Amino acid sequence: MTTRRVVLIGGPDSGKTNFIARFWVSALQPSSMLAASGSPDDIRYVEEILAHILQGGFAPRTDTTSEHALELELSSENDEDFASLIIPDVSGELWHDAVQLGELPQTWMNQLSEATGALIFVRVQSDVNVSRLDWVTSSELMALQGDGNDEEQEKANEVSTQVNLCEYVRFLEHTMRSASVERKCRIAVLVTAWDLLDPVTAAQGPFAYIEKEYPLFAGRVQDADEFEFAFYAVSVTGGDPVVDEEFKDTLLNSDFETVGYVKRKIGEAWSESTDFTTAIAWTIGMDGSETK
Repeated sequence: MTTRRVVLIGGPDSGKTNFIARFWVSALQPSSMLAASGSPDDIRYVEEILAHILQGGFAPRTDTTSEHALELELSSENDEDFASLIIPDVSGELWHDAVQLGELPQTWMNQLSEATGALIFVRVQSDVNVSRLDWVTSSELMALQGDGNDEEQEKANEVSTQVNLCEYVRFLEHTMRSASVERKCRIAVLVTAWDLLDPVTAAQGPFAYIEKEYPLFAGRVQDADEFEFAFYAVSVTGGDPVVDEEFKDTLLNSDFETVGYVKRKIGEAWSESTDFTTAIAWTIGMDGSETK
C-alpha cells in the first residue's frame, strides 16, 4: 500500500483545523471520493473540533505547542486504489514564524520533503490577514518607527499575507519532489470562508479572488513550473453560525455531512460538492484525473 503524506500550510486563522474535521466527516461516507477504512488510532482531537462546529461554532486556534497528525487508510471511489494517508496539523504560528525567520525547523523541512502534495490555506476576511502595502501606507508606517506604540510598531513590522503565501511556495520548491518523472507535484490552494464573499466576487472564482487580493502570489504560482496548482473555494458549513442565528438553527438541524461545500472553477464551469475529500484526492492523484 502506498503511503501518501499531504502537508497543510497556512497561517493563523486560515481554516486548516476546521477543514480537517470536515474532511474526516466526508471520509466516513462510502460515497466520497476517498473513504476511510477503519478509524485512526487517535481521533480525539478531530472529534473535539467537530464538537465545536456541531454546537454552532468553529474550532479555537490550534495550541501553538501541539502537533497532531491524522493518519488513516483510504480507498478511492472505485476501490481500485488504496493508500495510507498522513496529514500533519500544526499551528499557523509555525508557518508565520518560519516566514519571519526565513526558515523552517529541520523536522518540518523533513516533513515537506516526504510530502506527496500540499494544501495552502488562506481565509477570506480574516482579522489576521495583512494587506499588501501601498506607498501612502508604507510611509505612514515607517514614520511610526521608534514612537513607542507597540501595537502599531508590530503592524509596521508584519509581513503581508501575500508574501507569506509566496514563501510557502518557496519552502515547497526546496523540499517537495515528485516521485514520478511523469507527474508534477500538486498543490491545492484553498480559499476558506468563501461564504463571506458577495455574490459578484464569488462568481468570479477563487483564482480571480487571489489575483485581486494577492497579485504577487498569483504571479508566483504562474511561475512555479515544477508544480501543478488547483484553486478551491471552501466553506466548512456554508455560512457563519457565529453571527447568523437563523443559519445556526439550520446548521444544528442538518446532517453535517451535507453542509458546506468545496468548489472549483475551470474556465466558466463550476464543480461543486459537499465531499471534502476532493481537493486531497486531486492532490495525491487519487481522483482519477489526468496529470500534466
